[in-house]
Amino acid sequence: MVGLVGLVWLILIHHLFGSHPVLIGVQVATVLLMPWARKTFGIRSFHASASTSEGGLVTSGPYRYWRHPIYAVRANVRASADHLRRGSEILEDLIARDGLLVVGAEYSLESGEVELFDGLT
Repeated sequence: MVGLVGLVWLILIHHLFGSHPVLIGVQVATVLLMPWARKTFGIRSFHASASTSEGGLVTSGPYRYWRHPIYAVRANVRASADHLRRGSEILEDLIARDGLLVVGAEYSLESGEVELFDGLT
């Protein structure tokens, strides 16, 4: 409802479209990108509690070129786990010699479940 009111307001004050060709190009690109992204990501993109793991990582459509922000948590966990695996000689030795596993995980506030997803074979 708020979006509709905002749209009507922009039409009434004649500021719906940018006045500079570059801004108009960005607006057109956005209008074209949104349905493409929604179609590619599927039903998971239509609700606030979209699951980052349901259906796997989307790598087609616009997500072939960049990742949806919903994947930021997993990307940060993977980067942190990689840093731990390769950032310390002591840990590197324990990993190589004793089989220590450094595993990335995500905790769900809704369900209380922990999903291990990085570092397991």
